[in-house]
Amino acid sequence: MLLFFGTGIVSAATGSISGTVYGEDGVTPVTGDETIRVALFDHDFWGNPDMEVSVNPTDGTYVLEGLSSGQYDLRVLAQNYIDTYWTAEGSVNYRHQLETITLQEDEQVTGIDFQLTPGTVLAGTAYSTDGTSPIDGTLNDIGICAHVKGSCDTQWEFCSQVGSDGTYAIKLPSETLFFSVFSEDYIPEWWAADGSVRDCADAQPIDISEGFPVSGIDFQLEKGVMVSGTVFHGDGVTPITEDQLIWIGFSRDDPCLNEGGTDFSSGPINTDGTFSSLVEPGTYYLDVSAQNYVDGFWASPASVYSCSDAQMITVEADESITGLDFQLEPGNIISGTVYAPGGTEPLVNQEYLGIEITTQDPCAIDYNTSAEYFTFVDTSFGTWSVHVLDGTYYILLNTGSDDTNQFWAEPISVSTMDCDQAQALTVSGNNSYSNINFNKTSSSEAEVFILTADAPDLAITRGSIAFVSGTAVANSISLESGASAELINFPGQNSIQIQSSSDLFTVSRSGTMVTFQGSDGTVLKMPATTDPQTIIFTGEGSRVLQIHNGQVLLDDQVITTTAASIEGK
Repeated sequence: MLLFFGTGIVSAATGSISGTVYGEDGVTPVTGDETIRVALFDHDFWGNPDMEVSVNPTDGTYVLEGLSSGQYDLRVLAQNYIDTYWTAEGSVNYRHQLETITLQEDEQVTGIDFQLTPGTVLAGTAYSTDGTSPIDGTLNDIGICAHVKGSCDTQWEFCSQVGSDGTYAIKLPSETLFFSVFSEDYIPEWWAADGSVRDCADAQPIDISEGFPVSGIDFQLEKGVMVSGTVFHGDGVTPITEDQLIWIGFSRDDPCLNEGGTDFSSGPINTDGTFSSLVEPGTYYLDVSAQNYVDGFWASPASVYSCSDAQMITVEADESITGLDFQLEPGNIISGTVYAPGGTEPLVNQEYLGIEITTQDPCAIDYNTSAEYFTFVDTSFGTWSVHVLDGTYYILLNTGSDDTNQFWAEPISVSTMDCDQAQALTVSGNNSYSNINFNKTSSSEAEVFILTADAPDLAITRGSIAFVSGTAVANSISLESGASAELINFPGQNSIQIQSSSDLFTVSRSGTMVTFQGSDGTVLKMPATTDPQTIIFTGEGSRVLQIHNGQVLLDDQVITTTAASIEGK
């Protein structure tokens, strides 16, 4: 029985794991097959196994000996069977389903058995870019991997080494799978029927059916050039080792105009802060994206945060590039939630929501190309966060449609048509700024009312969103609890009834536009004028909203840009 030892296993220890490898029935040992091996991993499947033994071809048994106490994962590899993993309930073919074995000091664990299934063969060839010249996979360490969770899933389930003649074969279960190729010298590709592709989103799946072998699953590979560097903290000396949620992108396009994403990427970074990527010869801009740091661009001698300051690199064939380093700052954290109309429930399951942040004039900037920072809203929770440098910013909720985009303002966001009412947020000192929230409304969801002099009283029901244009005469409007209304062009002496208690509301203004924000989801936005406007809350006397002596007043309460509770009547 052959033993191979790797790091992390102490041969002087006396612990062991043993068992039998059976056929699919779980009763008959697999015999006469000298290709079957049991591999042991020190609870980490990345890299080579820490120990590997051949299964006894006469009775199907194996023993892993000389083990220290610890947690171990086991995998059976065989030329004629699907790769198999151990669980207490029986063998499984998927890595993510395995169970870990805990071994005590000097313990001998027995009965760790496996049941193997033959599976279906998928085969093909790795060619060079001409599609006719096979590549020696043993010289270039080329492997083909199957992915079960989707085309852009980075975790493989089944892999096979490409042979010296460029061919490979994998035993697979009945499943719909995507396939990728990896190599130290060739650019990663995904399989597609018309030729392998680099963008995982363009990969095509293959349906594997039991008993129906699949052949001709070929790849066309291009040799790449290795570029590498290190991601440091802001001091430029200390590598970032505690956070691997950092990616490096390579783009041929001007980063200030690039709307097509990256051409190549590398990430997450390694545990020592380093990164490397195979790319085609050409010229590139490099950007760094990080969950816990301010995104930036590569430049020499230090990385920069403005796309206009990014510097290009030139990659020549057969000439690797090192030292493409980044220096990242944690910056300030701005975060918030996008709420559904009414302002109480997060807006979830939306196809597209983005947050764009800029220092520029909100009424003049082209947000599609000029915003300094961008992040997507988490569509599962309606939340978002982004790291930014010290500065004063305007924040836009980008819904993918200009007529429904919104600017941030307190206490409630304003539409892009009201860009002059957008409020600036000043951040500094690597601090956190939370509750930068949006209350999304849509022109397609809202009702529009244009009142006339003889129009009847208007009632806005709970859950409704209304835009109301008034007249020069007195208008009467009522809002049920949970309704949302924005009143436009209301010069007359109007009466607004809100079917809630004033105790639930705050009041603030942006210019002369006054916002009543209720914790019950009721929202009223209306302009204050020199004419008195009557505001009535349920069970309370009337209040007068009016501009008087240069101040916006609700009775005697001065309304400011800071949201405040409504004073008692």
